[in-house]
Formats: sequence, structure tokens, C-alpha cells
Amino acid sequence: MHLKIKQENTRYDIAASKLFYPLLLIIDAIAFLSKEKGGKIEWINWKTGMCVFIDLSASVEMTRPRTTRTRTCSRCILFNNVSLNEMEFDNTIRLDYRDFKGGTKVEKIDRRTVLGMTAAGLAGGILWPGLVYGNESGKVKKKTPVLHVTDLFRPHMDPDDHWDLACVYSLAYRGDIELKGVLIDHPPANADGRNPDISAVAQMNLIAGTYVPVAAGSGLPMKSRDDVQDYAPAAEHYGVGMVLDVLRKSPEPVVINILGSSRDIAIAGKKAPGLFESKCAAIYLNAGTGSPEMSPASKLEYNVTLERYGFAAIFDLPCPVYWMPCFEQLESSRRQVREYGTHYKFRQDEILPHLSDMVQKYFAYMFGKYTDSNWLGYLKCAKDETLLAKVGSMYRHMWCTAGFLHASGYTVTRDGKIVSLTEKRARPVFTFDAVKVECDDNGVTRWTRDDSSKDRFIFHVRDTDNYQAAMTAAMKSLLTALP
Repeated sequence: MHLKIKQENTRYDIAASKLFYPLLLIIDAIAFLSKEKGGKIEWINWKTGMCVFIDLSASVEMTRPRTTRTRTCSRCILFNNVSLNEMEFDNTIRLDYRDFKGGTKVEKIDRRTVLGMTAAGLAGGILWPGLVYGNESGKVKKKTPVLHVTDLFRPHMDPDDHWDLACVYSLAYRGDIELKGVLIDHPPANADGRNPDISAVAQMNLIAGTYVPVAAGSGLPMKSRDDVQDYAPAAEHYGVGMVLDVLRKSPEPVVINILGSSRDIAIAGKKAPGLFESKCAAIYLNAGTGSPEMSPASKLEYNVTLERYGFAAIFDLPCPVYWMPCFEQLESSRRQVREYGTHYKFRQDEILPHLSDMVQKYFAYMFGKYTDSNWLGYLKCAKDETLLAKVGSMYRHMWCTAGFLHASGYTVTRDGKIVSLTEKRARPVFTFDAVKVECDDNGVTRWTRDDSSKDRFIFHVRDTDNYQAAMTAAMKSLLTALP
């Protein structure tokens, strides 16, 4: 007998061998003895990520057809992050399950099969540690190593950077990525006394239970696209040093997200092109405009202006580049969804009230523009409900979300679900198209489609009508995973 559960593009076949049915008697006996005490049985195999959870105190209403009689059932099974609530209909159990991507799916199977699955899972953890069922082939999905490069300041210049930081920490918390470090840009000339926001990183480390290192970037502008700043003092290049150190020490190639200036990654890449060729899995470059052919007189996007030589140099590096233009063009003052631009917006109270108290306080500390060192105390104090309600009514412009998910092996469907990139029926709202791209020293780009390209790609919105709502829903489901 087999229980088949469809999750993303993976079908798990859970063998329910008769060998394990005797264990059901033990489980039911424990349930009977423990129910009044609110007991539970839990088996987790951390190596494989498999989990079977039986809550002996949970109460799930079951209604039989053709009667009005109801009773309760004590079992709730959690398998690979899919919650299953069993409800008995005559001799059939209907399993309603949902995962972090939202939505409910239904399978109908024999009750004996479900209990057999439970026993098989428990016995597998006892007798054969590391056993994986179905087509997982004994392998657990590897965490993607990620280096996050951001213009994250306190007080904030744009709160989108704090939303982005929470997104990558959520992916790390869920086990999708291994966050290797956070590199914060040196504040630009117009920063008005702002500093790299190491407090936000400290707060996210506490919330997610991680200890991700943080460094600040170079404050020296590049003199050309090949400038490696050999003249720079060590204090200006300890951020560049962190980049090179992360790449050298990582056993797997590292994904690099660039959300602000390209300076530090450009310098690191020009210093050690061979290292980038072998140890940089991809650069997700959030900068520029996606119009296929820019005029030399075209207005440059803000992140490009932070370091034009650095932006141009990224396209020289011997590693894959996933280019994520912030807008398709800047000639219009209206910010709207276009095919070759990542921009979307959402009203903040669509997400903020649904987050954990700790994450809400993380955002409130940023929105309040606090410059003290009380980042820990603020997380432990009461929420500022007035401030959160005020900022909740404001719209937030976003750009980088799709790249975080894509680098982790996901895409977003038109109804806002986060699904595997391998899901053939996903109908994603965005793709990355293979291109040939050129960038001059002034940051002016020209690109053409080139299906033969293996290392240059451009972001492409496939559904401009649904992209904004879909990305908002995806970000909400992602951030609600944080504790």
C-alpha cells in the first residue's frame, strides 16, 4: 500500500508495510494513556528532513455522511513540512494538507494506510536512520550558499532593504539557503550621516537563531572598470576580503545578491577572476533598466549611479549573471509593472499584521529610525502598535524578491504560490531569459535575446497583470515562516 502526496514537483510514495502494523497497537496504547495529559509522540530525522508528528491532545472534528453525529480524532501528522489533518468519512480518511506556499489539497485514502504510514515512518527512524521514501533518492536538498550585498542603513534610506533582509533570513531559517554573510555598502555621499545597519543584522540573527557575519564595503570609488584599488588601505577592503574568504572556504559555489552598489563585488571579481569562475554560482544583479537598447542620454537607475564602473565590471566576470533591472525605463515618472523590470509595490498592512511579534518589532525599530544601540531591548519590549498601524497604511516599493526565490530553486505562480523551478505546470509570473548583454563604462546597457547563452540572463515578467499581487502573496508566505 502506498500513500501518494503531491508536493511541488515531487511525489512521495510512503510504503506502509505490514511489518510495521504491530507498532500501531503501541501508538494507540500510548495515545489512550497520554490523551488526558495532552501528550504527544514526535519522530524527526534531521538528516533526511522527514518528520512524523502525532499530537495526542489535538482535536479534529469529523462528520460522518448521512448523520449529524460528530466526534474527535487525535492524530495530526506532519510530513516534510506538510501538515495533514485526518477526518474520517465512513471507512475513508480525507487528508487536508497545506504548506508554507498556502492553499489546501485533498487526498482520500484508506484509514489503515494512513496509520500504516505513521508506523512505517516511526519504524524507519528507529531501524534505518537516514531512510528516504519515494524519488528523493536518499538525498536531502542542499542549502544554497548565499552572500547578501545590500545598501542597508540606519536610519533607513529606503525600507525595502530591511524587507529584503528579512526575506533572505526567512529562507535561511527554512533551510533553503545557507547565509554566508551580509556585506553592507559604504554609505554614499548623500547618506546624511547614516551608517551600515548592523543592528538589523543582529536582530535578524537573533530572530532566526543564526550567527551570520557582517562587514562594510569600500568607500573609495573605482577609477575604471578594472580598478582593484591596490592603493586602498586595509580598512577599506575588509568587506572585499570577506567576499574572497567566503568563496574560498565554501565547499559549494556561492550565490551573490547585489542589492545596491556593485563596487565591492566588482573589485573582488577583478582581483580573483579564477576564484569567481570556480566558486561563484551566480550573481543576481539588482540594478539598471531593462530597455533592450538604452540611449546614451537615458537616465541611469539609482544603483548604477552608486558605482558605474562597478556595474559595468559585473558583466565582465567569468560567472553566471542574472540581471534584474529595477525598471524597464525611467523616462516615465509612473512606477508600473513592465516586462523587463522587477519593480512592484504593496500596502504594508497586507503583510505586517500577519508576522510574528518579534518580526513586527524588527520592522518597527527600523521605521522608528532609532539610532541607539537598544536593538536587543527593543525586540523584548511591547510592540509599538501605533507606529505599526501608521506605516501599515503606506505602500512599499520592492524589487529584489524574485531573485532570492529563484536562487533558492523556486519560482512564483500567477496566484502567488511559491513552487519549485522544476514544476512544469507552474505558469510562473517571471522567468530569466538567456541574453547577450553589453555595458559601457557609463553604465549604459544593450542586450539581445540569445538562447545559446549559458551565463547571462535577464529578468522577464511573464504576467504583468498578476505579477504584483503574486509577488506580494509570495513574500507574505515567506516572511510568516520566521518565528
